[in-house]
Amino acid sequence: MPEHLRALIVILGLASAVFAYVHRPAFGLPIDSVDLRRRRNLWFVVTLIAFLSHNFWIYVIGVAAVLLVQRKHEPNPLAMYLMLLLAVPPFSAAIPGLGPIAQLFELNHLRLMSLAILLPAWWSLRSDRLPRAFGYCWADRFLLAYLLYQAALNLGVGNFTNGLRQGVLYGFTDVFLPYYVASRGLRNLAALRDAVASLAVVGFVLSGIALFEFLKHWLLYAQLDSVLGVSFGMGNYQGRGDLAVIRANASLGHGIALGYVMAIASLLYLALAPLPGKVLPRWIGSGILMVGLLAALSRGPWVGMAVGVCVFVLMSAHRSRDVSRLLGWGAIGFCVLLVSPYGGTLVNLLPFIGTTDAGGVEYRQQLFEASLLVMKQNPWFGGGDYIGELAALGMVQGEGIVDLVNTYLAVALTQGLVGLGLFAGVFASAAAGLLSAWRRVGADSDLHRFGRALLAALAAALAIIATMSPILCVPTMYWLLAGLCVAYAHLAEASNLTISSVPGVPPRHTPARPAVPT
Repeated sequence: MPEHLRALIVILGLASAVFAYVHRPAFGLPIDSVDLRRRRNLWFVVTLIAFLSHNFWIYVIGVAAVLLVQRKHEPNPLAMYLMLLLAVPPFSAAIPGLGPIAQLFELNHLRLMSLAILLPAWWSLRSDRLPRAFGYCWADRFLLAYLLYQAALNLGVGNFTNGLRQGVLYGFTDVFLPYYVASRGLRNLAALRDAVASLAVVGFVLSGIALFEFLKHWLLYAQLDSVLGVSFGMGNYQGRGDLAVIRANASLGHGIALGYVMAIASLLYLALAPLPGKVLPRWIGSGILMVGLLAALSRGPWVGMAVGVCVFVLMSAHRSRDVSRLLGWGAIGFCVLLVSPYGGTLVNLLPFIGTTDAGGVEYRQQLFEASLLVMKQNPWFGGGDYIGELAALGMVQGEGIVDLVNTYLAVALTQGLVGLGLFAGVFASAAAGLLSAWRRVGADSDLHRFGRALLAALAAALAIIATMSPILCVPTMYWLLAGLCVAYAHLAEASNLTISSVPGVPPRHTPARPAVPT
């Protein structure tokens, strides 16, 4: 049997076990059972099409047809999008053009999900009378300014059609649509809970796959690109120093991308407060997500996770107690780690402390210093031959490339300080809007806990992207987080802030509770 079919059997088996477990009423997920079953089936269908089509374009057409048919049955397009976004690695291929236009645009799984799910959702939202039109908040204005600036830079240099494609089309599909639907498509707290829980379910599946890959030294998606007839260039086998381990990738294409997603999913999962008497399933869910984070063996996401946990704890209504608990359990965990048989190995993996692959940390430090020198050539608008200049400064890695493993540096070098300011302005204003709304919410409400988890996840993402390039699903996730923060601020403002608790609509198997006013 071909390797990719054996991998498919393993993936389906692991995913079936995870879906069966989280579908149990005792697990307490705030997703309607009918919706969860439909999204689960779509995840299986998309995965089967990817592994069995044996042609990238057959896979694209098949998945697009299924999603366009099923879209009308989905009450929460963003939740559907989050469930399917990471089902397949983001392989890409160019749609051929006509005449002087060599290609129309590149299509990958992320962009396919955007076009098949978010584009119809955006069109539907346009026709609705939204309480907050686009441009109402500062995050919207910064995003619009950033997109226009990006379009101007791309249209001003090189081929016009390529500039139109890179600066306008990709800005719309990859940046605007995820942000807009996340910020405008969630009308109440129940919908927000539904979307976050859908991402958590995907995280559970990815964790199961990641654990298998780590233990068996077998990357389950490694052969899929060649089966589909495309060249991916990522998803390769990677170790960690001289340790006899394999870094898990799952469907993310790289261990650091997997760790990035797992850190975000773990922190957002904290927003799903346990139902009465259901604390244990929440602990189990958090543990499953942490397994995926650890299996990625990526230290940047570990640091980001630590940042996110600190933000979540510091925003607690019982800050002193929770900080003491965090320090106490952290100290106990570190002591247990030291005395364990694997203590020395695990400590050596820790960033800034361990010696395993210490060159990665040194390279990032050197890249930062070299990039500052290069930025002085074009400080405001970026551009130029910055790759060549970095290479001349010795920033070529062992793979023979200059790896811009810092999203902020990548933005600054390509778009200058103006672009970096607009880029950072989106997240700063989204976080400020969330924090302002969160301060007016009762400490015992679900909205209070959601605000803490969202800001923690955003802080973690912003810390992690300082250690990695804006590749794969990385930009999609941080634009989604910015949109979710804006959505939260809108929900908090629209709700009656004098109510001490604003619970979401529970799944059908739980006793009914009041719905959040829209």
